[in-house]
Amino acid sequence: MNGSLFRTSFPRAAAAVLAVLTGVLFQGQASAGIIWGSGQGGTPGVTQDTNWTVVATPQDFTTANGNLSSAYGDLYTNPWYGYANGSTQIYNQPNPSSGFGAYIPALMPAAYYGMGGQPLDFTPTPQPGITVDGTTYNWISVTSDGSPVFGSPWNQSDYTWIVAQTFTVTQDFNYDFTFKASGDNAVQFFIDGTVSYAQQDAAAAAVNGYWSDAAHPTIIGGQVLHNTADGSTYYNDFEYLGNFKGTGFLAAGQHTAYMVLHDVGGATAAFIDQATFTPSVAVPEPGTMLLASLASGIGGIAALRRRKLRAVTA
Repeated sequence: MNGSLFRTSFPRAAAAVLAVLTGVLFQGQASAGIIWGSGQGGTPGVTQDTNWTVVATPQDFTTANGNLSSAYGDLYTNPWYGYANGSTQIYNQPNPSSGFGAYIPALMPAAYYGMGGQPLDFTPTPQPGITVDGTTYNWISVTSDGSPVFGSPWNQSDYTWIVAQTFTVTQDFNYDFTFKASGDNAVQFFIDGTVSYAQQDAAAAAVNGYWSDAAHPTIIGGQVLHNTADGSTYYNDFEYLGNFKGTGFLAAGQHTAYMVLHDVGGATAAFIDQATFTPSVAVPEPGTMLLASLASGIGGIAALRRRKLRAVTA
């Protein structure tokens, strides 16, 4: 073989292979993205949310004896829910429709986060547009005025409703999610999964944080995010923002973020700050490490060959 040809062809070939392997390793790097905040760009009392869509509301049902049975027993025995012993709670109103942009009520209780009122001040107050990190958001609700789905404004009704927003990731990767939110009474976040009205057993309810039934749709099969303050799956203080975080693998394509709001009476609303998802720092897979080693080895061989050739011709 002609020596001069080898001296020029091998380094070029090595460089070409190295370039191909480098492209395989680093092509299409996973990128960060955002999930829009609640009521972003909307006008309270005029427009509806164009990003968060109501996808589940309580269904029609009537209790047999006034006690809504759940995985935790009859709700009226739990003081958190405030049911009067022996009272008859009948949920027979028409099921609110779903598949619409969440409402941005004109008025919200003054005590809510960003509304400027004192603690426990429930005076209806015009939404001012709440600015967080330079972007303005609003409280959203399943009803146009933020009133409860069931009962009077102060009746201790108990139900959940769900809003969703789709987003896209460009590469298969592990992603870190960060949400800030507040709600009356409590909020949860899930990435992917499906809406379920099916009665859950105690083990499933423990994972999701709440049971599910006709009045309490929830998300199953998705990844639940956790409150960074206490590790729980929910946040239930409407005067402040709670922080949620989670990490999970997502395949390239479209995915769905869900917020589940659990209401136990009075006004019902949620506030969601603009969320982010970023590629997680992870240990490379064995195949990726092998390619990296191969690319490095070829580069080293080429460099060594060049040094030997220079020594021979010197």
